[in-house]
Amino acid sequence: VRAYGSATVTASACVPVQDHGPDTKITATVIIPIRRPQTMDDWCAFYGPKVARGWATVFKGVNAELKAAYAFAYPIGEEVACDDWKPTDDCGNGLHFSPHAFMTESYCTPERYLEVRVKVSECVVLGDKIKAPRCRVVREVTADGEVAA
Repeated sequence: VRAYGSATVTASACVPVQDHGPDTKITATVIIPIRRPQTMDDWCAFYGPKVARGWATVFKGVNAELKAAYAFAYPIGEEVACDDWKPTDDCGNGLHFSPHAFMTESYCTPERYLEVRVKVSECVVLGDKIKAPRCRVVREVTADGEVAA
């Protein structure tokens, strides 16, 4: 059972309840607290992107011409940067990425998926996605994050 928002749940002793709180009311023996990450370290631990030497591997959904919203281009093998970067915790003013390629589908209808690398210390958490001032576009991948043929 998953409890969100202001849900009230009463479960028997053998039923685990995922508490997505913070306003849930749960009566159960097995309660699993699930909280959305607030920091990049927590976000990386929660969603599991690969992190090496301070750089996280994340994903961007793009159209057939490797462009995202507002016709922003993501050429493979290049570094791209946002010219209006603001390290605030709201959308806009940054490049947005998902922890898994298929998760980009929550924000667009991608024709292609890109693997990119971002510097963890520069990123801002926006729920299940992040924003960064810049990224290195590594390669094209499938919706499963595998190297595209």
